[in-house]
Amino acid sequence: MATFKVIKKTDFNTNGVSGTVYTLGVQGRAVKLSSLSFADMDPDTLSLDATGNHLTVKGELEVRKTSYTNQLGENVHGLEFMPKFGFSLSDI
Repeated sequence: MATFKVIKKTDFNTNGVSGTVYTLGVQGRAVKLSSLSFADMDPDTLSLDATGNHLTVKGELEVRKTSYTNQLGENVHGLEFMPKFGFSLSDI
């Protein structure tokens, strides 16, 4: 179980699919976490404290490097938390 400082919380509802994207402060870096990545897990895997300042994640996490286009139209790289994959690629 790990707890992270919430920098920004953005709720979305697109085509009937709703969720939340969190920007978390982790060791001086900003890391994104989408609630959709954890949708098929236990409901208590993600829990926000009463003040909305800290997000607790139960279970193991992986960090993934992602590319996206920022508001200025630039292609940049960022980090994203994902749930740990339940099997290795050699198992496929």
